[in-house]
Amino acid sequence: MKARMVPGATAPSVRVMLVDDSAVIRGIMRRWIDAERGLDVVGSAINGHEAISEAQRVQPDVIILDLEMPVMSGMDALPELKTLLPHVKILIASTLTTRNARASLAAMRAGATDYLAKPDAAVSREHFREQLLGKLRALGGSKNSTDGAAIANVDGLKKSKRWQGQMRALAIGASTGGPQALNELFGALSEQFSDCAVFVTQHMPAHFTKLLGDDLAERIGLPGGEAKDGELVVPGRLYMAPGGFHMRIVEEAGALRIALGDDDAINFCKPAVDPMFASIGTHFGADCAAVVLTGMGSDGANGAKLVHEKGGLVLAQDQATSTVWGMPGAAVAAGAVDQMLPLAKIGPRLLQLKG
Repeated sequence: MKARMVPGATAPSVRVMLVDDSAVIRGIMRRWIDAERGLDVVGSAINGHEAISEAQRVQPDVIILDLEMPVMSGMDALPELKTLLPHVKILIASTLTTRNARASLAAMRAGATDYLAKPDAAVSREHFREQLLGKLRALGGSKNSTDGAAIANVDGLKKSKRWQGQMRALAIGASTGGPQALNELFGALSEQFSDCAVFVTQHMPAHFTKLLGDDLAERIGLPGGEAKDGELVVPGRLYMAPGGFHMRIVEEAGALRIALGDDDAINFCKPAVDPMFASIGTHFGADCAAVVLTGMGSDGANGAKLVHEKGGLVLAQDQATSTVWGMPGAAVAAGAVDQMLPLAKIGPRLLQLKG
């Protein structure tokens, strides 16, 4: 039975379950999590079979799930965990390799919520700790991370603006919960954007962005994928920001090209959505649309505001369908959003606006 909140009461702790065959990894995560106020480890398991039984017993809010385990893998346990606990958030934890990235993306398509890179030669233990605690707080907390007053009367197009542009560029930004949202959105846009350049920034490492870019290009029926520095920007192509680089649009000799930047993280992210939105708004003006999908943090809000000020159209995923309503909520609070919609309605709306 869930605890009932009363005025002035402290919010209940986020209940976390650890599923990993490594006692070392379980021990590290347990020590960090239990040291944080508002986070509690309530159970653990060393394989998928144990995880199913333990999850039913402890009823966690978030499960950290390793994919490669004996007896039953995390991938095999995932569908049953989601069936038994439909509202549980599942955070995949694995080492950062192309093979594991492929498996983790498949897990997210099957219902996992997000990914966490385990510490190794490429990922420091401190980075792992920061990502772990940040994601647990975002996934276990309230979806509404923005002042509710800021979203009043933003359930339709603003009365003060009717978009007058043409959709020559479509830019989409996402973070936590983004891979699932992008797959659904791009399925709705399939083969309708041959005259529009499509840009995507998803907060993910390089191994993931290459695979995700290829998947999204196939779903929307366009060539392209992970963007390359200096390549021409042309209609009917998809450009995915590579992990570890910010993606911007620049003009050179009268032509628009992709510019990948290895500059500092923006909003603690690299790639970040803000520089992509800002450069696309600058070069396409009113002839672009920006979409802010589910994600923790506020990345994308400033760039979306510039798109809006340049006459472009800005859509945001609504709170109810967002895994974490940080990024869309921040864009709404910034006054940048023209329309807020459930995920299932964003694709049809874009097609309607595109004409």
